Amino acid sequence: MGSELENKIMYKTIRKDGFINQKHRHILQFVYLKMVLLKIHIKGIVYSFSDCRRKGLNLRD
Repeated sequence: MGSELENKIMYKTIRKDGFINQKHRHILQFVYLKMVLLKIHIKGIVYSFSDCRRKGLNLRD
């Protein structure tokens, strides 16, 4: 999923909160993955938008 350190931190956090079961880990990892994908998606939109603007400006010149 993430790095070894991230997994250990996640694991310790879950243990501290008192639920160690696998289901919660899967939910957390799923949410984490969704957030990462969303960030990548947003970056992609921003990059493509700025790229279009750059191309648009070049066409106008």
